[in-house]
Amino acid sequence: MKAKSDDLRERIVHLVTVDELSCREAAERMMVGVSTAIRVVRRFKDTGGFAAKPRGGSVSMLDSHEDTLRALVEEDGDATLEEMRETLFERHGVVTSKSAVDRALKRFDLRFKKKAS
Repeated sequence: MKAKSDDLRERIVHLVTVDELSCREAAERMMVGVSTAIRVVRRFKDTGGFAAKPRGGSVSMLDSHEDTLRALVEEDGDATLEEMRETLFERHGVVTSKSAVDRALKRFDLRFKKKAS
């Protein structure tokens, strides 16, 4: 779901704080859900701003282990994702998943190809 515009958020806050409407009344007037109005007003009271929280783009804990992953690929370019995950845990105590290792390798542009036996 797309975040509501800052303009809409500002109008909701204005209706509640200045015009003294309830969140329910402001939601009806602005044609948004009641929970949306409540969250917008709460966020304004907590932060003083209208902006939505950032979405997506989470930072992986593996980002701080880029050099380690590069060394693993250099050391054993034929290792499976599971083997890399296990090595990260054994050598550095990093608890992660195969999919997180795969995404980190792609992010760091560390491509490795399995060779047929």
